[in-house]
Amino acid sequence: MKKMSALSEFTSEFLSLCPEIEQLENTKGKKGNIHLYVYETTEGLPIGFEFDKKTLVSAWVRQDDIDVSLLSDIKYDEKIWDPGTIRESSKSPWRSEGDLSMKRTGANSNLESNAWPSFQEHDLICFKAKKPREVIRVVGELLRSA
Repeated sequence: MKKMSALSEFTSEFLSLCPEIEQLENTKGKKGNIHLYVYETTEGLPIGFEFDKKTLVSAWVRQDDIDVSLLSDIKYDEKIWDPGTIRESSKSPWRSEGDLSMKRTGANSNLESNAWPSFQEHDLICFKAKKPREVIRVVGELLRSA
């Protein structure tokens, strides 16, 4: 893995210390070149993290697993599972909420693979956490809802 930001390092360490969350083995991507790290709660709820941004950490969750209204002050994107509208220009089975152009700015491409089936056929939320407390709140809400 390339050098991580302080927020990414915090998030990775926080997750490793949380007894209710376990990192899943990545079957896609080469070691040191992984774009998405997926964890699972003891209740079986998945959460994926992207650590490669300088100013934020992206946290992917299934929309039905979390009460988004309790975290609405954290910036997020909604991705709607809609494989019936896949276009040649984008093979993503997800589309952005309200995307009438059908440009299909889908989810992280790793989520589209069979490597992470627990995300398939679900609407997703991608939180853009910029502070450690936002990461803690997203993880805490996922654990609370389990």
